[in-house]
Amino acid sequence: MSAPPAQPSRPAAARGASSQDVPGGTPAYSPISDYGIIGDLHTAALVSRTGAVDWYCPRAFDGPSVFAAVLDARRGGSCRIEPLGAFTTEQHYLGRTAVLVTTFRTPSGVLELTDFMPVGSGGGRRFAEIHRRVVCLSGEVEFRVEFAPRFDYATGQTVVYPRRHGVLASDEEDDVLTLASPPEIWWALDGNAASATLKLRATEGGAATRTGGDDGELPAVAAAHATDAAGGRTEGTGPYRRGGMRASGPRRRVNAAVAIVTGAVARVADVVGRMGGIGDRDDGANEGSAGHAGPHSSGGDDGVWFVLRYDDDEVRPLAAYESDKQLASTLTFWKTWVGAIRYEGPYHDAVIRSAVTLKLLCYEPTGAIVAAPTTSLPEEIGGVRNWDYRFTWIRDSAFVLYSLSILGHSEEADRFMEFLKRVARRTSDTHLQVMYGIDGRRHLTEQTLPQLEGYRGSAPVRIGNAAYDQLQLDVYGELLETAYLWSRTRPLTEGTWSTLARLVGFVADNWRRPDSGIWEVRAGLRHYVHSKVMCWVALDRGVRMAREFALPGPLERWEAERAAVHADVLANGWSEQKQSFVQYYGTDALDASNLVIPMVGFLPHSDPRVAGTVQATLRELTSEGEELVYRYRNEDGIQGGEGVFSICTFWLAEALALSGDHEYAVKIFERMLSHANHLGLYSEELDPATGGFLGNFPQAFTHIALINCAHVMDVMQSGKLLSAVQPEL
Repeated sequence: MSAPPAQPSRPAAARGASSQDVPGGTPAYSPISDYGIIGDLHTAALVSRTGAVDWYCPRAFDGPSVFAAVLDARRGGSCRIEPLGAFTTEQHYLGRTAVLVTTFRTPSGVLELTDFMPVGSGGGRRFAEIHRRVVCLSGEVEFRVEFAPRFDYATGQTVVYPRRHGVLASDEEDDVLTLASPPEIWWALDGNAASATLKLRATEGGAATRTGGDDGELPAVAAAHATDAAGGRTEGTGPYRRGGMRASGPRRRVNAAVAIVTGAVARVADVVGRMGGIGDRDDGANEGSAGHAGPHSSGGDDGVWFVLRYDDDEVRPLAAYESDKQLASTLTFWKTWVGAIRYEGPYHDAVIRSAVTLKLLCYEPTGAIVAAPTTSLPEEIGGVRNWDYRFTWIRDSAFVLYSLSILGHSEEADRFMEFLKRVARRTSDTHLQVMYGIDGRRHLTEQTLPQLEGYRGSAPVRIGNAAYDQLQLDVYGELLETAYLWSRTRPLTEGTWSTLARLVGFVADNWRRPDSGIWEVRAGLRHYVHSKVMCWVALDRGVRMAREFALPGPLERWEAERAAVHADVLANGWSEQKQSFVQYYGTDALDASNLVIPMVGFLPHSDPRVAGTVQATLRELTSEGEELVYRYRNEDGIQGGEGVFSICTFWLAEALALSGDHEYAVKIFERMLSHANHLGLYSEELDPATGGFLGNFPQAFTHIALINCAHVMDVMQSGKLLSAVQPEL
């Protein structure tokens, strides 16, 4: 096996206006690939390379957004921290964790922004929070903080109020989002947003200065600005500083209200290190300061903190949020979780990052797993293929658990099996749904949000997913495959087997029915080859578990149906003309999902029909240079086009490895690794012409396929492969 390629060096992102207006009034968007993900096992947020939180649904993955600039740069809402003037950026995760670090390089100095959502050992939370730390690593940097939430996908009103320790935003009905900030901050309010400017300076001695203290001078206030001295609340618009304001004293221009904070700093290391010290005295270093200000209380020796908190009606002093302690606990959680991963192959960094990403998509309260944390990121810029992926697909969840299980993590499978038993209790259901809400709800009614223009004008924006009640028979196979692997290390309890046996029985009764297939085609039902193959998997794994553990079930019937579906696929799913398995019975169109045939053991990887399908895929479903793979090329009943599917390219590499073409498999796999973004993350699709990301992000399916492919190539020659079960006929 050849050595893995080094992660490509990508140019730093030039300063942009990812959530601002550009000349001509057209809002600009960051590329999808410019985002990183942070999360707390309840929800997740996207943070751009320019320091903007552009997507965040604080209640849960599938809850309403408070920041959705990724879907409407002008109206969606965002929380930005970025230097004033020109800058370039670099972004990385802190070690093998989900703590995100963005470094801004400016002509005057270097600024570092650290973003994380607290995760503790128990996975629970009282409030949804995002902690943001800003440190000046060298020189002096002036930066701007913008707080512009838009509640409920920007459908409701937003009113921002000043508070003693920061600002509070509300829709005046149900939702509240607060931003706690350092005492140096003077906030300028415009009704539905707040902004402030702060200057940080790195020094060697650890001394610190700040301006605008309780005894300092304050910026000018608009005439309409009235102060409620008791509560620190100000009505109207204009600059605001915590703690109310004095009625007398010199006035300064608003644009002079810049706080300066200095301190000795050190770059963030793999452990919690000493960051940006902030001292206790004011030397009047900037306009708007005068005399000594009292002791600083915004984070001790750990830089300047800003804390977003949802559903708390109080803005508390920064010390109350215990950001340093929360950061240490979060780093410990990720270090412990990653430390349990069993993978020492040559693609270690890519596998670990994919595993962490998959863990971020797990919903701790129920054990559900989302397909992606976003909705409506388009499969074609300007197109209509924009779907909500913030639900738990049985198929995707099963794949996630398989990937994590082969890496040594089975606790997620334990939780998901409990979730599965809950959603499968209703015996009146005609079939297992394709997807469920993360709380187990069944009805995921699809609706559009006309108030949002969509990413780069790609409308409509959808929430909910109309495919939830489709019949997709392949999900039974993916689920039983995962259960089979899970049973290697976990006892099959009576309740679990009762649920699984009922699913196997459904397949035995219904595999002859047409369905909507793995790709959720909305053009009618067909006899999809991949669906039939996965029905065979469901029956096969059911038979194997019943035999191995002496479990009750109609084995003779299951075995007969297993043989029948196998023969049916070979008779009706193969094209002599194409020398390949086809998408569905009666067509010559190809489908990349048939690459999984040897992976699940339906046919041996040495079978000439497997080789023929791989070659046909290379011939008809790949982009120029046979580098990237389309899932299919025929019409599917939905308007518009789409990119190449990242999971399918990994499938191709895995199929090549299983068929013995190891050199070509490595070539395809390593090419695909180079298409990750600067953080090692993938979307659902790629633009074959530009390599740009398309579809929801980050996508569980893609990271699943990366882990599985790396595993196959690493152990194929050892004969200890956990997948590719040989057919038992």
